[in-house]
Amino acid sequence: MAFTQIEIESYTVAVYRDSSTRFEIKLTSKALQHGIRYQARLLFEDPVSKNKGYIQNVDGLNFDPRTLFVNYDMAAFIGFYQVLSTESPVFYFIAYEDKVTNNTSVAPLNSRLIIQTQLKTNSEVPGDFENK
Repeated sequence: MAFTQIEIESYTVAVYRDSSTRFEIKLTSKALQHGIRYQARLLFEDPVSKNKGYIQNVDGLNFDPRTLFVNYDMAAFIGFYQVLSTESPVFYFIAYEDKVTNNTSVAPLNSRLIIQTQLKTNSEVPGDFENK
């Protein structure tokens, strides 16, 4: 298993209504060394996809952006939105497969399946939101 943690610089929210209703949150990380930025597309819908999602460009050049596509149950949207809109700084942790995924029905070539994700903050004092 490989993993990385990024600090979130900004996010956008979208609500779609077509054949079903789904929510989307797009995360952009702060710039890392060599200007690398992670872009995460979090999809919240029912029924949730059977796979957790995938990360692309893991083996790319230093300047290639990293892109994540992550699937969540619709019920998780409120919690994600609440953390993003009330906490700072916010970090996104991603654990993914060590081996390259070659099953294009699940993820594109040279992508790795996601094993686990976490949206989290630093250690905080209880009630600090109310003091801001």
